[in-house]
Amino acid sequence: MKAPELEYAGKARLLLGKVRGRLMRPSIEALNGSAADLEIAEQCLQRLEMNVGSGVLPAGVRQALEADITGIRDQLRVVQALADAAGKFCQWAHLADGAEPGGANYTAAGSPGAAIPGPGKVMIHG
Repeated sequence: MKAPELEYAGKARLLLGKVRGRLMRPSIEALNGSAADLEIAEQCLQRLEMNVGSGVLPAGVRQALEADITGIRDQLRVVQALADAAGKFCQWAHLADGAEPGGANYTAAGSPGAAIPGPGKVMIHG
């Protein structure tokens, strides 16, 4: 393979690995810190796909690149699932933390209820 293709594939795999590691510990910071790396990884994947589609690469090189692209897409699907889960976790944590005074808090029956007390407070019923 030519050096640029190797560089794009390696960079995409490296960035996706970093993002995957960050998202294993979900937080707003992990989500925000991953956006730029995901964008660069996507650009690398697009360049790889353009090179494969150009028709100028020898068959063996093209096949190897196609295998790399498949692996990168698989990594991207895993990272996307982690990002979705991290987003849901952060939404839940935001609600559970009571960070939004007067925000939507619901009882087990699904009707609106009192705000969840913040950290360091205890609520006892009965």
